[in-house]
Amino acid sequence: AAPFSTPRQGGPAAPGTAVTVSPAGLAGPSTEITGGFDALDSNDNLFETWPPDPQLAAGPDHIVEMVNNIGAIFEKDGSLVDSFALKDLFDTPNDWFDFDPKVIYDDDSGRLFATYVAYLDESFGTDPAQLLTAVSTTSDPTDPWDVYVIDFNNVFPDYPGIGVTDDKVTVSVNLFDIDGPPGSIAPGCNSYGFCGVQTIIMEKSQMVAGDPSISIFVTGADLDRFT
Repeated sequence: AAPFSTPRQGGPAAPGTAVTVSPAGLAGPSTEITGGFDALDSNDNLFETWPPDPQLAAGPDHIVEMVNNIGAIFEKDGSLVDSFALKDLFDTPNDWFDFDPKVIYDDDSGRLFATYVAYLDESFGTDPAQLLTAVSTTSDPTDPWDVYVIDFNNVFPDYPGIGVTDDKVTVSVNLFDIDGPPGSIAPGCNSYGFCGVQTIIMEKSQMVAGDPSISIFVTGADLDRFT
């Protein structure tokens, strides 16, 4: 998520002047927590997962939670609407390793965007991997979702970070070699199997419209960065 700017009191400071703002001096609406409810737990996964990877997005009427390999939809009062395996939402192959969900709600388009990762470590030959991005067709997460797939060979896109602007959807990933180390390492990766940071930029309007083919721009992998 993009960082929020912190308001400063007393106008702009002169160059090189340190400014200290106490929390009590920050302007903004007060927030009162009036209740809560038990949602998903990492132990709800079919297999024990560590670390837990809880993700949450709130739309107009629902809350969507994803934890490692499972997802759930709740009403705002905590009533469970549906629970599901993320393999089913993203339609990943059953024998692939899948992980790292992210989900956000975009108020501008009124859609939910989610990402997921899957790969298969083959005994021989090419190891396939996928970065999957799902988009709800309405603001209601119980309606159908469209899923867009970007394929990788021999590396997997770890820890995807998703963001939206007024016209783009971006996903940044850390690329790692599937086999090594200790196995052989793909060209372009360092000795630790890290292959760089890469950002995928997709056309938001096409995704919201459910176009079967969308415009995608992929940056070169940068070994000097890590997300």
